[in-house]
Amino acid sequence: MSNAMKALARALPVVLVVASTLPSWGASVAIANHSFENPDNPVEGFASGDLESLGVPVPAGWTVIATDNNAASNNQEVAVGSKDINPADGTQVLSLMSGAAITQVTSVPWSSLNVGDTLTLTVAVGDRSNTGSEGQPFFTDESYFGLSDGAAGRSGPPNDGAGGPLDPNWITNIAARTPTIAIPPNGYKNPNMGDVILAHTVTPGDVARSGNVGVFIASIGKRDASGLGLSQNYNQGFFDNVRLDLDPVPEPSVVSVMAFGLAALARRRRL
Repeated sequence: MSNAMKALARALPVVLVVASTLPSWGASVAIANHSFENPDNPVEGFASGDLESLGVPVPAGWTVIATDNNAASNNQEVAVGSKDINPADGTQVLSLMSGAAITQVTSVPWSSLNVGDTLTLTVAVGDRSNTGSEGQPFFTDESYFGLSDGAAGRSGPPNDGAGGPLDPNWITNIAARTPTIAIPPNGYKNPNMGDVILAHTVTPGDVARSGNVGVFIASIGKRDASGLGLSQNYNQGFFDNVRLDLDPVPEPSVVSVMAFGLAALARRRRL
């Protein structure tokens, strides 16, 4: 081995140590009350677990931004419980009547991200196994969730008030959202929840945003019907285990260091 290669071999461990001290990828972003355990509903039934019955204004860590169901009072549209459904995490899930939406703001500024980073928002979605005399509750089949610039907001009623289609601007400050969740991952009336995943690649416009990364869940629609289900209180979506992961794009310097180390290691093994 030449003197130059010996010198490179001696330096190689240093290169690998430098690379190993770089930030790890795939970090989880904290979501407060991610599995809706607070407030606690001791009787499991959702009718007894709405915010009005529990005497609280919001699920801890979240903000209620829409209560547009016309068949219930505002604090009855958001509930927690576990009757006839298997929580994906913990002992409770969130129930949102059609027309209800919630949001939460994380500690991560959009401006701290890099173009090419990936934000992955995962929410467990499901349906209750019980059925009323007419098959209720009906899953809210135009529901969606997503990322927002700060807290998500509400522009006004979700439709024109005359049974028209969903206003795409009902929920505001949206940075990215899922397509409509027409059917829970495991089907209607299956008590086992399944994950719906939104993977969003950060754009230059995202980095220019002024707020922190927010998340939101919006429940709307009525299974097997063309309307939005705002005139019945038994149109409901069920959500649990909200998770947000950040996968940073490797910095050019990181890639260069790692590439140099790997190339040097390969060269060393050939000699």
